[in-house]
Amino acid sequence: MKKQQEQYARQMLAQLSDPQQREEQLDQSLLMMRSMYPGMARALGLTREEHARFLELLAQQQLQDQEGGARCMLDPQCQSQSQYQNWGNANSPEMKALLGTERLQRFENYKSSLNERHAVTQFRNRLAESNRMDNETSEKLILALARERESIQREISGSGAGVNSFGLGGVTVISPVDNRPVEQKVEAARQYSQRLRDSAAAYLDAEQLRAFGEMQEETLQELPNLLRHQEGAKFSAVSTVVAPAPRPD
Repeated sequence: MKKQQEQYARQMLAQLSDPQQREEQLDQSLLMMRSMYPGMARALGLTREEHARFLELLAQQQLQDQEGGARCMLDPQCQSQSQYQNWGNANSPEMKALLGTERLQRFENYKSSLNERHAVTQFRNRLAESNRMDNETSEKLILALARERESIQREISGSGAGVNSFGLGGVTVISPVDNRPVEQKVEAARQYSQRLRDSAAAYLDAEQLRAFGEMQEETLQELPNLLRHQEGAKFSAVSTVVAPAPRPD
């Protein structure tokens, strides 16, 4: 495994040392940033030019991280790849110069709510044309869901349990990771989902709230199977097959 990793690291450094291949890698990274951060310009209040410059900066940082990680892999003195990681680092001088303090904080909030942004995008796509949600309300809904989700996760972690997040159809359902039976975990997930729905209710009319609840219910119906599959996979991972001892002739 280590030899394979080192071989990959050498290939990566060889590609990045070639100007044309490095430019191709940068273009790929830029495309990934556009896909990874939808609606970022609106959320951060960026002009078209600022948005383009920021995406390029993120792509450059990611490429530098990959290069640094490859060098660390080949350096016996390197203790951790984290010393090379700069991608999306809000403390970088380039990001501070481009965004300023307020928009840097907005970017941190934006990153922490990416799951909710995806969920709200899917939700808006399901709404009828006559019941569309405007961008300002959508942003408020995203932040409200993110705050409540973070609160739920803190509570679960504070109780000593782990946190499961399942996303189907754009909605994330949260359940605890502990020794409770599947049925109890599903019931806990329903209670957490109700809290998210209550948070959403402040920004949705009756028809929108009904559609939001339908999305949650679709995921909750799949949750028992997902949890059982997860527990089965965990059991398989820790199980050991012992071959029977040979019988004497």
